[in-house]
Amino acid sequence: MPKAWLVEPDHIIPGMVAGLIERRQLGVLVPIASQIGSESGKWRALPRPPLFGSASPYSGDTETEVLRAGEELKARGAEAILLDCIGFTERHRAALAPLDMPVILSNDVAAKAVAELLGG
Repeated sequence: MPKAWLVEPDHIIPGMVAGLIERRQLGVLVPIASQIGSESGKWRALPRPPLFGSASPYSGDTETEVLRAGEELKARGAEAILLDCIGFTERHRAALAPLDMPVILSNDVAAKAVAELLGG
């Protein structure tokens, strides 16, 4: 009988993002500021500790909130931004387009890795 594979995004995303970012400064957006402390340990694979910010993908004018948080990360030195919550979507990535920097959706990274596992 075949066995299911348990794929945990937190085991996939940090390593893949570290390979993409290399020595550049990553900014990570999480939905709730109180998550920043618990999220920082997951990014040990990065050569440089990430900068953190928060913006909810679930409330109010989320695009404006995400852009404001992205602008703050860029002002602090972020060279790329990771939207690290399953609630962030292409709409949020598009909101960050004025920053003219790479924006990575964590759910896309995980989905593309799983697609490779399953044969493309």
